[in-house]
Amino acid sequence: MEQPDSFYDWEQNFKKKAKVKKPEPREARILNSIDLPHNFFKRYLELWKSENMKNER
Repeated sequence: MEQPDSFYDWEQNFKKKAKVKKPEPREARILNSIDLPHNFFKRYLELWKSENMKNER
């Protein structure tokens, strides 16, 4: 059996680790099926349409 290096190390084996709480976002973002925020995807589509769907006369 492996001996701990010090009393402190031995004592740490019995203590539970504190759970790190992740901060929750202020506003829950709606993600679509490809994991992009909904508003980002809408703006991207609008930009794409304006650039690629121009009527060429």
